[in-house]
Amino acid sequence: MEPASSRSAWGTVGWGIFLATSWTWCIGMFLPVLLVRDYGLAGFIAFAVPNILGAAAIGTVLATPEVSRRVVADHHTACIAFSVVTILFHAFFLSWMVRGLIGMEGFWITIALTLAMFLFNRRDRSARWLAVLIFLISIGLFVLAVTSSSEIPFERWMHSAPTLNLLGLVVVSAFGFIFCPYLDLTFHRARQANAARPGAAAFLLGFVVFFPAMIGFTLWYAPRLIPGTWNAIGPALAGLIAAHLMLQTALTVSLHARALMTRTSGGSEGRSPMLAIGVCALAITLAALPFAARELLRSEQIYRLFLYFYALPFPAYVWLCMIPRGRAAAPTQRAWITLAVAVAIATPFFWFAFLNDRMVLVFPAVALVLASRLALPRDRHLRDADFTPATQTP
Repeated sequence: MEPASSRSAWGTVGWGIFLATSWTWCIGMFLPVLLVRDYGLAGFIAFAVPNILGAAAIGTVLATPEVSRRVVADHHTACIAFSVVTILFHAFFLSWMVRGLIGMEGFWITIALTLAMFLFNRRDRSARWLAVLIFLISIGLFVLAVTSSSEIPFERWMHSAPTLNLLGLVVVSAFGFIFCPYLDLTFHRARQANAARPGAAAFLLGFVVFFPAMIGFTLWYAPRLIPGTWNAIGPALAGLIAAHLMLQTALTVSLHARALMTRTSGGSEGRSPMLAIGVCALAITLAALPFAARELLRSEQIYRLFLYFYALPFPAYVWLCMIPRGRAAAPTQRAWITLAVAVAIATPFFWFAFLNDRMVLVFPAVALVLASRLALPRDRHLRDADFTPATQTP
């Protein structure tokens, strides 16, 4: 990572676009499709508001680049796990959704794009330029899709869902989107490359201005991309949507693969290219298996199982291990045990909530995880010295 700060207006805008595109996952590009189907427009709002607010807050909560470096150093294992799961999630998404829209060619084109982007985004400046290019192309695809497609069945936005299920969706969305961003190494990359004020401004600009445009595209095509119906949207529109999915997926995976090559511990940095290469090779192998591509992975259930990680284990880790009782430090053995027990007990509730559309069951599960923090001892309050880089004397 380049330590130099970007204080210019272009630097702030560039990092804002970088953040928006790095966060445009197969979640933002497809989960609203399922939520519009199941909950109508209210489901999209329940997804979008916590997502935008939670991500935008990172630049302020991580008050300085030093805070971000210390967080990554103390919680590197969890951050690595977050990136690994994210890469595997996108590999599944390619086999399921992109292949369903335009065939096997889309899968292999995306792999090639990912490799090219991975080689290009070595430095922060080139990563910003790449993000801006991909963002502009996606906006262009959005405009082309709107102007060239036939009438969209927007009446599907209007149906309602049981109130308790919708409230359950709000709770799990808030829990996941408030805490998960702190494990995203691409966010830390942006935070560490910016001084305090421009850093916060970049996050605010990225998630209040640019990211809503990306998920706005998702909301527009949601009524037509419901699983099992996309074959009826026509090859032209399918190609435009698939191009957006492929470009954003390639960028996200390339950024996370690049993040896996940076190992930060105690203020020092090292390179671990074999980890990034191994994870990406595993993702391609699993996604390209003929039986998986044709049968196993063509399933909404698998998609929902991946969502489980971002709804329970990752946010629970942040809540219980990253900020336990007023101190941000490496998790203790007691914190790990508390996390394991809480996740184990809450998992059955999430299983039935996600796979059987019983979102009301997330209430006791999330309450249990939140209450588990009481099992951790109260620690000292944060001091400025807690975030002093290890290479300096506090």
